Amino acid sequence: MMKISTPSTVRLLIGAAGAAAVASARWATSARGKRALRKQMRRCRARTRDIANRSRGLCYRLTGREPSPAVSDAVLEQRIRSTLGPVAKRLDIPRVSVASSNHHVTLTGAVGSADDARLLDDLVRAVPGVRDLTCDLQVGFTLGERRPSEGRHDAHSPMHRELTVAAENVGVDAPSRTIAAAAALGTFLQLLPIGERDHVRTHLPADVRALLDSAPATDVSGVIDHRTLQDAVAASAGAALTERTDGLIRAVLAILRARVPEEVGDIAAVLPVGLKPLWNDPQAPRSG
Repeated sequence: MMKISTPSTVRLLIGAAGAAAVASARWATSARGKRALRKQMRRCRARTRDIANRSRGLCYRLTGREPSPAVSDAVLEQRIRSTLGPVAKRLDIPRVSVASSNHHVTLTGAVGSADDARLLDDLVRAVPGVRDLTCDLQVGFTLGERRPSEGRHDAHSPMHRELTVAAENVGVDAPSRTIAAAAALGTFLQLLPIGERDHVRTHLPADVRALLDSAPATDVSGVIDHRTLQDAVAASAGAALTERTDGLIRAVLAILRARVPEEVGDIAAVLPVGLKPLWNDPQAPRSG
């Protein structure tokens, strides 16, 4: 039988793979490796539970049923966390702590405004299984607390960045982009009755609400159609806008629609007739 010798390169690769396997096994059995593995396993289990809970909730909704209120406190807490998670991310607030004892739920944490606290309170009270709620959410952040976005290089919320990019895309100069975006969004929101306007604001990130609060008030009494809306936005933005007003309004309304899809119909119902087509499809080309 002819003997086939192994090439030196292959022997080196086999040796390296063996050394890597040994090193990996040693790391996995070390104290640091064990901690890392336990941490990863906890994350996997939490993710698995979250996916399972979301899947059950989706099945309930698709079949027209509601989740059973007769669940353990642990399941109820997870149900509430799944409800609050996307909202907390949208509001750019730290994770809210949830504790349940005999279905009496307590919320603790920090929020940016009283509107944020009321929104979370309403959401939790609507969760099946909640008998009572103590909402210990503080309004405002202490020295040791911060919003999740403040840990990133860009501290602004995604919606704030989208509004700024929209102004940039239509050619607004850098110093005036936030002013122009606030003028377009703020002027449109002033067309809504105060109750609907306040409700829409609760869906906006805190930095966008602050942007609106800093924008000058605009007289919208004569705004009845697309042309008069452009005039009002241009007046609010001052020198920041000229012929770019139409493009910016359309982009801003598209961003707002995507942010509050559940409010699209309610907003359309209270707008002047001449503005309904623009709101219903802000990306449609202008007619005339």
